[in-house]
Formats: sequence, C-alpha cells, structure tokens
Amino acid sequence: MDDVNGGVLPKEEVEKARSVEMQYLHKQEVYLLVPIEQCFEEARTPPIKTRWLDTNKGDPTHPNFRSRLAVKDIKAAKRPEDQLPANLLFSSTPPLEAMELLCSLWATKWRSIHGERLKLGLWDISRAHFYGTPKHYFHRAPQ
Repeated sequence: MDDVNGGVLPKEEVEKARSVEMQYLHKQEVYLLVPIEQCFEEARTPPIKTRWLDTNKGDPTHPNFRSRLAVKDIKAAKRPEDQLPANLLFSSTPPLEAMELLCSLWATKWRSIHGERLKLGLWDISRAHFYGTPKHYFHRAPQ
C-alpha cells in the first residue's frame, strides 16, 4: 500500500525500492544485524521498532517508487528527560511565503549592502543522512 497517497503499489517495484534503501543504509553503516537476544544482553533494552514507508513519488505515466525505513516510537522508548525535542527529530519545511519573500528580495536587490552579487539557493533533501553512531539495536522491519 502507498503510505502517502493511498492505493496499491506493485509488489516487485516496492521490493526494488526497499532493496535500494537497504543498500544505502548498508553503505552508510547504519546497522549491524545481530540476534535479538544480543540486544537484551548488551543494551538491556528491547530493539527499536521500524517500519517501511512506501510510496510512488511520480505519477501513473512516470512512476517513481520510494521506500524509506522509519523508526517507530523513538520518543516513547525514552524517559522524558532523555527525549530529543521535535526540532531535532524532524526537518521542517519553511512556509511558501518565506520562499516568495526571498525570491522577491533577490529579484529586486541583486546586491548585498556590501555590493556583492546576491545568490539564491534551494536544496531538496531526498533522504536522511546518518552521522551519529547508534547506541541501540534495531529490529528488522517485516517484509
């Protein structure tokens, strides 16, 4: 099922998208598959649950299947004082009005107060980047 748009996704395309995601996670050295017992022995906590989010980011004529492995209940697994605030868990999207304002300023000013040409950049983050070392074990999501 498409977790974003609803509807049924072709099983073989979802499997390909999940394979691409797992290759990326493996390249980033995000996980190490271990027996579930090791989680309790070493970390003394249950593994962090995950789930797949599958979607078609394209349209019916130009499909673009994506799958992302997401962590479930990360805040619920921690004591309140150990929880990260929402601004560190999610990347927010600025409001459209902010982009319109920046474009307007760039188009009318062209130069900074120091006389340098202004530049306008826009970056679209397509997937998470992992830079920390995980301290918990993750349970493999069901296929």
